Amino acid sequence: MNENFPARDIHLLTIDSLLADLVGGRAVTVAAGNKFSIGSDDARVILDWYRRNRGMWASKLSTDDIEAIVDVIGTTPAAFELVPDHEPAHTIKVLRLVKIVAHRFAGLHAYGRSLEPPDTFTFEPSKAVTLFEGANGSGKTSIANAIVWCLTGHLIRSQRPPEEGPTEFSCEIDHNGGETTTHSMSSVTPMPDKTADRLADGAAIPADSWV
Repeated sequence: MNENFPARDIHLLTIDSLLADLVGGRAVTVAAGNKFSIGSDDARVILDWYRRNRGMWASKLSTDDIEAIVDVIGTTPAAFELVPDHEPAHTIKVLRLVKIVAHRFAGLHAYGRSLEPPDTFTFEPSKAVTLFEGANGSGKTSIANAIVWCLTGHLIRSQRPPEEGPTEFSCEIDHNGGETTTHSMSSVTPMPDKTADRLADGAAIPADSWV
């Protein structure tokens, strides 16, 4: 591990910068503050081979591919210029948000019923800067999460690292008559209330959220 450069949080890195750090011998910080690095030169040159051959990420390896990987074993890992966090490793690109379209997503919607979804949420910013103001639970963070989840598959959490959007948790629904049922549901699905479909206790909440 390269001790001259402190580990950077993995959720702040792009695929390119993550691969450059790992191949170059720099550690990255993962869940719960744990640090991950690749100490084996052979493992790093194999990772670098995959970095240079991205078509192989989702393809089956041929005999020629395997021979090419074997050939890089024992060579010296590629050298990357590692830079401190306060010196950007690449030019920052500024993206402009044109439009958000979301369906039954988190705090942007009331769940409704399985076959009767709420109206699709659409937001098209018209200014360079947009200010959202509203009470807690009104959907401000959900707008940001719609963007983040669409781009990364994760959700931002206050005072916590981002977490995967499809993560399921248990929720309880209080029904008319005093009965309470427990169900598993996705983090991106709006919380159903007593007007939603009556599901058997233990059944999963149907999820059709998209952005």
